[in-house]
Amino acid sequence: MELENFENWYNNEAIELWKKFGGAQVLVPHLLPKIQTNTDVLFIGMNPSHRLDWIQKVLESNKQDFNSYGVDELFSYPGESLAKRLPYITLMEEYARDNVQYYRVLDALVSECGYKSWTHLDLFLNRETEQGKFLKIIEYNESNNYFNEFGLEQLNLFKKAFNKLKPKIVVVNNATASVIISQLFTGEGVTKTCIKYQNVTIFLGGMLSGQRAMDRFSKLRLINEIKLIS
Repeated sequence: MELENFENWYNNEAIELWKKFGGAQVLVPHLLPKIQTNTDVLFIGMNPSHRLDWIQKVLESNKQDFNSYGVDELFSYPGESLAKRLPYITLMEEYARDNVQYYRVLDALVSECGYKSWTHLDLFLNRETEQGKFLKIIEYNESNNYFNEFGLEQLNLFKKAFNKLKPKIVVVNNATASVIISQLFTGEGVTKTCIKYQNVTIFLGGMLSGQRAMDRFSKLRLINEIKLIS
């Protein structure tokens, strides 16, 4: 799939998925800005964190860019005129990738590992800051790898997107997401720190930033493992 069409395809799939399963959701699904395919590194997170305080500051400081939308009006689901709001929602994602510390840390890791280009994809599209609350929405049970249909359909979209992105390597930067990826691609729990899927090496890890971030030596081990294996 050509670069300029990937985001349109993904966002249309996300919206259709919400129409089918997202009736109880009050926020729109995660929608992608323009991203680069065929990158060196694909980072995989769990789900988008909906940081109201940060979003509110961006909207207040850039009213013209966002057509004076308020945070509730912009992200509400189903809300009115989603097609009209779509450019502003994806613009907010661009702002996040350019300014949020989470993404700056990813960019730094790519440089430390000797790569140049990267992109990011979440396993799930629900906007929820507290992971525990989100896991209840998809009814995930780690012991038997259970998801409800809403969760499974999001994973199906993730797999389709993964196959189109064609990265050189993958880094999973969330502990629970690492467990799910291992189960999804190997049928097993986490028994290794990296796995292979379609000849792509996937490095399993935890958060690289934030309160639950891995310590400096764990991050160094990850960097050294990436350099050694890839």
